Amino acid sequence: MYFHRRRKDPYNSNKPLNFPFDMKKITFFCLLCLFTLTSFAQVNMSLQSTVTYGSLRLNDVWGYEAGGSEYALVGTRQGVNILDVSNPAMPVDLGTATGPTTVWRDIKTWGNYAYVINEEEDGLLVIDLSGLPTPITSSDWYYWEPNIPDLGGVLSTCHNIWIDENGYGYLAGCDRNSGGVIYIDLFTNAATDGMPIYVDKGPAVYAHDVYVDNNIMYTSEVYAGDFSIFNVANKAATTQIGLSQETPYAFTHNAWPNGAGDVLFTTDEKSNASVAAYDISDPNDIQLLDEFRPLATINTGVLPHNVHVINDYLVISHYSDGVVIVDASVPENMIEVGNYDTGSSGSGCWGAYPYLSSGTILTTDINNGFAALTPTYVRAARLHGKITDFSSGANLNGAKVDIDVAQANVDLSDFNGDYKTGIVSSGVFNVTVSLADYFTQVIPATFTNGVITTLNVQLVPISVAIELFGFEAKQDANGAINLDWQVASDDPFISFDIERSLDGVRFTSIDFQEDNSPTLYPKKYQYVDKDAPAGKLYYRIRMIEPSGEYSYSPVRSIDHSTADQALIRLYPNPIRSNDFLQLEADNLGRGAVTLEVYNGLGVLVDQVQLEKNTQQWTYSTANLARGLYYMKFSNEDRLLQMERLNIID
Repeated sequence: MYFHRRRKDPYNSNKPLNFPFDMKKITFFCLLCLFTLTSFAQVNMSLQSTVTYGSLRLNDVWGYEAGGSEYALVGTRQGVNILDVSNPAMPVDLGTATGPTTVWRDIKTWGNYAYVINEEEDGLLVIDLSGLPTPITSSDWYYWEPNIPDLGGVLSTCHNIWIDENGYGYLAGCDRNSGGVIYIDLFTNAATDGMPIYVDKGPAVYAHDVYVDNNIMYTSEVYAGDFSIFNVANKAATTQIGLSQETPYAFTHNAWPNGAGDVLFTTDEKSNASVAAYDISDPNDIQLLDEFRPLATINTGVLPHNVHVINDYLVISHYSDGVVIVDASVPENMIEVGNYDTGSSGSGCWGAYPYLSSGTILTTDINNGFAALTPTYVRAARLHGKITDFSSGANLNGAKVDIDVAQANVDLSDFNGDYKTGIVSSGVFNVTVSLADYFTQVIPATFTNGVITTLNVQLVPISVAIELFGFEAKQDANGAINLDWQVASDDPFISFDIERSLDGVRFTSIDFQEDNSPTLYPKKYQYVDKDAPAGKLYYRIRMIEPSGEYSYSPVRSIDHSTADQALIRLYPNPIRSNDFLQLEADNLGRGAVTLEVYNGLGVLVDQVQLEKNTQQWTYSTANLARGLYYMKFSNEDRLLQMERLNIID
């Protein structure tokens, strides 16, 4: 047989394994909350209840319905806890199916059974849910760990599972088939013990996640950085449809289609990455439609985790941003219309399940526990248009469009002069349109939920007495950014506002200079940014005349995370936390080398003096949590190199 009904304590083979924690110590906080738009931290979602698990950390969550009742299947690092959430304000604990301690669990259901994978051992956990709401006991679950000759041995671990509408299961990221998808039959034994039956396997390409509908399979090949589409109608002869598609940040974590099957949404599990929308109506000509990132926290290191689609809304577990709802009914212009911060400033929200009949969204926060939320789904109020030159009628690229509301929003016109933006609120709001060398316009516009308002704007060029002859941004040997520009002016004095941006959209003033003796001939000016944070940076100069009129220099970008010459190699990269990073160097001489480690916000988190007179070192990542870091190497106060390091867990 391929299963066992009760796990044994690994330290005492004769002792049944007890619950990994005292269920009496699980604390239920039942709060009925209504939130308004006065704070954009919680929009169109109200908290019904939370369940905390002490120091026990959570992973994914799934929902289950039977007999008019609703249940949450909560993945923890030591098992699956079942909550009756028929009354979401008062969850009832119905026990835990225990298992090996593991960071990853993924849960799906078919018939009266839940199927749970993990990346540690024991294969597939099968939980009989038919007795609910009676609490489960150890006789209600078993582990399926088959020895399958076609796979070359025992199937013990997987990263993810999907079950389609026909009862076929799809196992992804397993320790067999090189991590490629494995097909299992869950319908044949659905009326008896739910025992899975091996069917066949797909291409031997590692899939981090998998989704299947109507025999079309979408795989997220995280390490290849792309998604692929397959026809799996014949499980013995899987065929790929079109070519694999790279996603914007080349770390494809999951993919989910809309109901029509013509648009696919993907996540890249990287700091500051986007949720992308693709037109897949022609798999041989896939087109990127739009990329969504929560603008309120843009470039602060937030990672998207999983995206689910319901009625053309995206429900995203967005780690430290919590749960984010996006209106994707116009996929080329995705707009945030709801959010709820689950409270973790670090890893945050792992899972968000939105498919219960009641509409309750089930969420798991890695550190803060379970939450039941009631969403209010609203369509975005969108604004589309074109920006042109008043004098020539030419399309204007890079014009900034900003709606005067509390919700973060901004868009820049493209090379055709087109822009697309929107907000969650209806009403009349001012729209500011600005572009260097043009007068800024402020125009009132009417916004209506579910409606696209068109606002075409003609910008009037301004004549300025300041003439810019050049503007450059370069990094010197010490890691500082040197800005150099030349200006001629017939004014008695001029001023310069030096501005820096992390995203090329929102600029902040970092210094102000005045010149009381400009000339008609090009005159050189300079500014040294010694405190520039790590990462890609954008700079521009606002040149101000005595009248108050001003114009902007072109924007210059520079990657502050790399030096001119790569001397040091890091591997493996990405790397798991609590592992050892190998460093190898060339031609460093014999001077002392200092390693400084910065997090994604540019904060120094570690500093190490590397051993002298050697070209190889080992660095422990034990104190680094999941995320993006920058490794800065210096030799006697001289910057040698800066490298990105991705900690994946």
